[in-house]
This record gives sequence, structure tokens and C-alpha cells, in this order.
Amino acid sequence: MGDNFRGRKPAKIRKKVNEKKPVQVASDFHGIKPDKNPDPFKGLSHFRKYDPRPKNRLPLKNKNLELLLGGSVKANYYVVRNAKTLDKTNDDEVNMWRQRVEMSLLARGGREDYGKDAVEALLTMHSALFWRTYQTKRYGTYEGSITNQDSITPSILAFIKEAYLKLSFDTMFEAFSGHPHHLKVGYFPFLVGRGISLGDQSVGGVSYFGFGRSGVQTYAPEFAPGVLWSGVLPHDVGYDLYFSPMVSENVDTYVKHNVLSQDRDNNFATLNPLINSPENANARHVVAGRLRYQTKPSENTRVYGEPYLVYYNSPRQTKEIPCDAPLDLMTLGMMFDGSVGGFRANFEIAAQYGKQKVQPKVYYTSAGAEDFRPAY
Repeated sequence: MGDNFRGRKPAKIRKKVNEKKPVQVASDFHGIKPDKNPDPFKGLSHFRKYDPRPKNRLPLKNKNLELLLGGSVKANYYVVRNAKTLDKTNDDEVNMWRQRVEMSLLARGGREDYGKDAVEALLTMHSALFWRTYQTKRYGTYEGSITNQDSITPSILAFIKEAYLKLSFDTMFEAFSGHPHHLKVGYFPFLVGRGISLGDQSVGGVSYFGFGRSGVQTYAPEFAPGVLWSGVLPHDVGYDLYFSPMVSENVDTYVKHNVLSQDRDNNFATLNPLINSPENANARHVVAGRLRYQTKPSENTRVYGEPYLVYYNSPRQTKEIPCDAPLDLMTLGMMFDGSVGGFRANFEIAAQYGKQKVQPKVYYTSAGAEDFRPAY
């Protein structure tokens, strides 16, 4: 019944690979053979060397399913200066010791049946502990000084750094054979170009440089939830379609308490804290698309181009009254990267368009809703 639903023909499923001896090629991750037709654009536009697979791992394999459990513990000295205000101010400086603990679980399957992975799932937990001592500072124009003060993390701050499910359609369906296509859903990094127009939240937490926020939790990386459809067309032209609600789950506890315990029967005045809360005011949606093209005119020459379009919508921005200024923005850009021998050049150019409409205020009198005076 399900196969003939509404007269449709069932999707043609790729047959299992019955090869007893795998193709002898260079080994990849801990002895697993790489894909026969790898994506030529895999990780190309992410110029930061990011690999979600656990570095220190314990592989567990059972027939067609493989589990990788890994983690790491690192301690480093962290310094940020002039990152938020972009000028030389006394308060825009952070220096501290930081301890980073990560635990990752990667599961993937399908290689025994299809020749390469068909499903992949990853969960990475991250904890960033910090401790520092504030040094004495004296300001020349004021009679005052800040004395030494020790500061440590009072509790363990644990975050879900990354969690996603990835389905490879070219592995399971013959319709995509030879052209890698996959669907990824969850929390994962995505950026267009060099990540200026759209990028994930990285260490430093500059809120206006991508997906960032203020507070202690900015010292831990965080990726926005999203849905990514990625593929490679004929003539080695790749494309990506991305959607994200850009919602941060790491908000203050009192904000979540107020939202959950808010009495919906109260009048509009008491709902102002709910409407204007960070969860509501920061509600925004991003839709992005890009094309990826790479060519190698010669052995030592490589040219890569990436035109992209980013649409940003924030319907609950506030100017005078809650949610009175919906915002629509669009970025059209192009990134180019090329290398000749040992020389490499990269540039990116973009144009921004947008509008924000502020709704007029309306005053109501005691005579009733029919008697009002609009104010522009």
C-alpha cells in the first residue's frame, strides 16, 4: 500500500555491494576506506581546519554500525583585547586560564552494505571552565583603583557543542549516483564565504560578527540549529541550501522561568516582559544559498569561486513598543580563492539590502477601542 500510494512508483534503492575484497586505496580514518566518489568540495569553503570526528577515540564496530567514543582535556591561556568595542578601552580586555573538556560520540553505518557511509550522527558535549585574577588598575583621570580579585567558575558549565543527523542520498538511491547529496539536521557549523556575512559563533562572542551573544557562556563555542541540503551537480558545480531559526538555547535561567510561568490571562502590560524577553526579541530566521565551483587549470593552480545569497528576517525587533519594528535584510556576495604554486590570494565582496518598518503607536482612551488617536 505504501509503495503504490497515490499511484507513485517506489524510489529505487541502491543494491548492496557484494564485493568480498574492498578496493585497495589509501586508508582514511582509523583504517576505514575513503569514498570512491568523494565530494570535491567537502570542507573547501570552511577555511578553518574543523573536523567533528573525535580526536582521541575508542572505536566500537558491530557489523554495519560503527561507534566512536572520544574526548579531550585541554588547558590554555585565553586573551581577548579590543574584540567587542574595536578600540583601545580599558574595559574591553579579557585574560584568563581556561580548561576545556569535550566528549564526543560519533555513530555511522551503511559502509558494509553500500560501500560507504549512509547515515552519520554526532553528539559533542563541551565544558569550558575558567579562572583568572583581576590585576590592580589605576585610571589617571580618576581618583580610584580596582584591587585584585579572584574569579573562578562556581559550577560546571556544560553545553551541547554539536549534534546532528546526516543522511547521504547518493549512497542509498541510484538517482543521485555519482553526484554526492546529503541532508543534515541539527546543531552544526555553517558559513558562507569567510564567515563574515554568515558564520557560526566562535570564541570571543562578538555578537555582531555572526552568531554570538554576551555573557560568560561566549567562551564556549556554539552552533545554531539548522537544516542543510548539500549536493554536487554535473560539471563539478556544488550548491548548498541552508535554513536556521538562529535560536540560542543558552539563555539565563530566570528568562526561561518567566516565560514558562507567565500567566496568559493577565493584561497586556504584564506581558511586556514576556514579549520583550531575549528569547522573543532575538527571534530571527536565516535562509542562505550558495554555489561552489572549483577548477584546476594546471597542476599547481587552483581557482575557487563562491557566490552566495543570505536572507535575514527578525519580525520582533523593538523600537518604542514591543515588536513594533520588523526587520528584513539581504546580503548578496561573492568569495574568490586562488593559489598558484606557493602563492595564495583570497578576497570577498558583498552588498547589503534591507528595510525596517516601525509600526505607528496607537493610544486608546477610556471611551473604548473605537475612540483612539494614532500617533506617527
